[in-house]
Amino acid sequence: MAKVILDHSTSVQQSLVELTRKADQLNIQVGLLKTRSKTQIDRTTKEVEKERKQSKKFLPLYDRAKFYQFIQHRLKKFNRTLSRVYLATRQFEHVVENYHSTINSLSEGEGPSLKDYRPDF
Repeated sequence: MAKVILDHSTSVQQSLVELTRKADQLNIQVGLLKTRSKTQIDRTTKEVEKERKQSKKFLPLYDRAKFYQFIQHRLKKFNRTLSRVYLATRQFEHVVENYHSTINSLSEGEGPSLKDYRPDF
């Protein structure tokens, strides 16, 4: 068997020292991450416990039937308001059409006609 002789022992030692230094840095970072993750896990666990305890204390304000009635009442109120807005819009459009017809009838003999003009509402 042939003997293997390492002529580059200094560069190998330097590489080992560098790898050891990097491994130590990684160990430090892993330690920091462990402590951070432990504190986050503890904080999350406390929040979950707090929510779990609060959920037992919570009593709903409405049962299903009352809640359904409440929603229906609000929906009817909203629909009435929406209908009022729609009717007011239609009345406004009617007033604008009357206004334009009056302008067109007054300006038939003078200059260009306004009959083709339509408001963009």
